Amino acid sequence: MAPTAHTFGTDQVLLYDVAPWGQLGFGVANFGNNLKTQNIVWWRLADEIGKTQLGIMTHVDARREQYPSVNTLMRMGKILNRIKTVLLSRQRTAADVRLEPGHMTPAPMDWLIHPVPYFPGSIVLNPWLLEYNHLCMYALTNIFQNSDNNLALEMTAESSSDIWQYFRRVTELIAGELLMLPKATYTADDFLFSDSLFATYNPTAFLPRNEALAQPVGNDTGFTEDDLRPLKIGIPANQIVPMLARYSVTSLDANPPQPQGSVIQEPALPGTATGSALAPVI
Repeated sequence: MAPTAHTFGTDQVLLYDVAPWGQLGFGVANFGNNLKTQNIVWWRLADEIGKTQLGIMTHVDARREQYPSVNTLMRMGKILNRIKTVLLSRQRTAADVRLEPGHMTPAPMDWLIHPVPYFPGSIVLNPWLLEYNHLCMYALTNIFQNSDNNLALEMTAESSSDIWQYFRRVTELIAGELLMLPKATYTADDFLFSDSLFATYNPTAFLPRNEALAQPVGNDTGFTEDDLRPLKIGIPANQIVPMLARYSVTSLDANPPQPQGSVIQEPALPGTATGSALAPVI
């Protein structure tokens, strides 16, 4: 009996199917058919997270099997502190009076998508950053598909908590497994990373050294700021839709596979005919 093709979409991370990024395993958090948001708070935070995620996952540390450098951990500590302070300061409980737009109708804003190394390949070799990256994708997917996106000016406490749980786990993994801090320290409500916490980072004290089996980083997968500039600027969600594909395709998937975001309420703008590394030109 022939296999039945899937009739459902997917909320999994999607492949950015544009050369050479697709071959290098670049992916994007799945926004489904939620191409826009009216919420300036979530729009700005998602963009900031995406840019930082791109910087961390294209750093040489992501291509190394050894423990992440303290440089990378300090960068992660800063963005985690930033996310926590934004969520805590902006969230509104059910009893808080919300700021409303009044006579103004908020204009929907396209999500700016920043493809990052995600799928197995020559870029994502570091096991620690791989796990942190997965958790970040969970958070971004839930931001993009959050019911707060029809609120113009506020962030609810419920949505704030939904998103923070993924970044709280990253905080716990870094603080507990790599910095070896006491659990009571990093689970405290007021915990923030500081430079002094990283001063005693010494992973060689508890990680075995497997240099004889380690694979050296190749010289053909480095990135310049010019290479990454289009991805850092961000690609509007409605423009990136035709360039996304399910990963990986099986015999049960439709033939040819359709990106999850193909059913939308407005025509998607195509990229360049060649599907080059810089497509689309924003």
